[in-house]
Amino acid sequence: MSRPVAQDPLLEAILHWDGSKQLVSPEALMGAVELTDVSGLSRTDMWAVGEAGAILHRDAVGWRNLRSGPTATIYSAWAASESDIWAVAAGGMILHWDGSAWRTVQGPAGSEWLAVAGVSASDVWAVGSAGGAMHWNGTTWSLQPVQTTADLRALYVAPGGATVFAAGTGGNVYRYIGSWQKLTTNITVGLNALWGAGSDDIWAAGVGGTVIHWNGTLWSTTTSGTTQELTAIGGSVISSLWFVGANGTAQFWDGAMMRSRNTGLSGTMRAVFSNGTATYAAGDGGAFYRFNPGMFATWTPVSSGTNNSLRAIALRPQPMALELLLLGDSGTILLYKS
Repeated sequence: MSRPVAQDPLLEAILHWDGSKQLVSPEALMGAVELTDVSGLSRTDMWAVGEAGAILHRDAVGWRNLRSGPTATIYSAWAASESDIWAVAAGGMILHWDGSAWRTVQGPAGSEWLAVAGVSASDVWAVGSAGGAMHWNGTTWSLQPVQTTADLRALYVAPGGATVFAAGTGGNVYRYIGSWQKLTTNITVGLNALWGAGSDDIWAAGVGGTVIHWNGTLWSTTTSGTTQELTAIGGSVISSLWFVGANGTAQFWDGAMMRSRNTGLSGTMRAVFSNGTATYAAGDGGAFYRFNPGMFATWTPVSSGTNNSLRAIALRPQPMALELLLLGDSGTILLYKS
């Protein structure tokens, strides 16, 4: 049975930002751990995972602690439905939420699973260290190894599930279309992020300002305008993509060329959100910025109320206003309302 997080004596306050001032919600408390990923299906069904086996669920009442038992760091989570959620953790652990409890699921051994994503309850993928890859068909996990020793850290499953992309160290990118194929990228640096609009429009970014694009036939290098490491990609349409990273880097793809949009940014950005109308970036030291388009194209700092580094941004669906969840170190969860 789940219980409110506030009942755990090891938990600390989650900060709640209402757009004008900082509030501490007494019902929203959790442990001082780094939160690594957030996934959700609605504004009353959001999940946050992280270090020490942290699993938190946001329902209509507030955040609740639904720790699975194991204390391994959880790297990634993906939700098929309210009663069907997968998470992968250190030590090759696979976890599943069935609507009532989190349970450890037997799966292929030999890899540290680093990312999980899917398109349906019977079509889920996970990738990880040393070319590890596995697939869930609704009944069992089966090993679908990639012929590489590279660690695969980023995963994109195209709509329909027939095509899967995985990227990682050494500039390695692989595509699954019935079997895994290595795609020529002509780069050797690590890739940190993948973004896709379908099986023929994929972007990847990483070390040294590297940005590459897949058009359905080949990967080509796009001049990014920076040599800083890029950590995240965000956007909602292919003509409006953001690439953020170290030392206040923010590069914008307008559908034809890359433009630097760094004015006002400071520090390393770890996450970016853009829906084509509003754009936000978050990163080290609690940095949180809103982009102001127009003639001057500058970033304006938004006080987050924390010095803890922020590592993920997720949309909390809301029909009347923009609401964002920001996750980070020391158990930080911020709710921002525009």
